[in-house]
Amino acid sequence: DPDIQRLRLCLEVAHNPVNNHAMFFFLHADFNDIPTGDLLTISQASHRLSLSLYDLIRGRHISQLSLEDPDKVTSCVARLERWYRLQFNASLGETAEFILNDSGLLAPLMASPNRVERLERLRLFFTMIKSLAAFTKYPRLKTLLDKLVLREKYNLTLSLTTQNGDIPAVRLMTAHKAKGLEFDVVFLTQAVDRLWGDKKAR
Repeated sequence: DPDIQRLRLCLEVAHNPVNNHAMFFFLHADFNDIPTGDLLTISQASHRLSLSLYDLIRGRHISQLSLEDPDKVTSCVARLERWYRLQFNASLGETAEFILNDSGLLAPLMASPNRVERLERLRLFFTMIKSLAAFTKYPRLKTLLDKLVLREKYNLTLSLTTQNGDIPAVRLMTAHKAKGLEFDVVFLTQAVDRLWGDKKAR
């Protein structure tokens, strides 16, 4: 899924910003909006100075380059540094959620006509993260990234069972299944006389 791949790229550079392969694709991602000419200048300088892309854009050398929009690069570095620090101070789920929100990935997704289906895929991805956190001692970004590599190796995909995003639909679920989800409208069946589930008053 393209949205999950873009989020995965963000998670990879957050975990290991000196990974030049991941950083190259991250810097070229449309949500960073770095001009093409600046990307070329940065890549050439990285090669010429034998520096990783990350060391170049966060170091003193970046100010010596003639960039069309240096503020875009500065903003990108600030995000990367926030993400890198966060992984050591927050849970895996909190880290992934923060990066999703901070990256700017959600804005175009929410404006998409098939946003319901795309959001459902992201929900499944975060359900996998929650499951990983429940069954792994001290899960970190590396734990998640290793799991994604393993899933990719064995061609395991996240199955999508919801309706097409273009079709308005009603989702039926138990209260436990709905935990942590948000909806504009919620109908509770048989929720009368302060009784819940096992008929005990609540």
